[in-house]
Amino acid sequence: LRWLYHRKPAGDDKEVFRYLQGSVNSVIRLLPGIDFSLRFVVERALAKDEQLRKQIEERRQRIHACGNREVRQLEGRIERVARQAFIVNTGGWLIYLAPLAIAFLCFDAITRFVRDALLLPESELQRITRRGTFANPQTV
Repeated sequence: LRWLYHRKPAGDDKEVFRYLQGSVNSVIRLLPGIDFSLRFVVERALAKDEQLRKQIEERRQRIHACGNREVRQLEGRIERVARQAFIVNTGGWLIYLAPLAIAFLCFDAITRFVRDALLLPESELQRITRRGTFANPQTV
């Protein structure tokens, strides 16, 4: 990034270089902490602060409008490193989250089954199961 800056910082590109330098610094500083908790903190801050959202959008537009193709490629590389850090930092949680997700899906499927089964008319339930256990209400 610095080599690129000293080689050809034309006009507005100086400001874009500053934005990217800040992005690089942020990724380096936050590398071990780029995970779900950071995501929630950032989302909460953006939800509360309209000015911050506008500032981010303005920066994004200036970077994408930059005439220097290498700068835009560099932005993509910075984002890729941050994405990879997110995956690595949250990958350990999969051993805890996967069983919970499976249990949730199973519970949801069981709940749907029970709701449907309870609403079946007794005659249909008997026909479907070919059992007579529901034919006599005293056996239930």
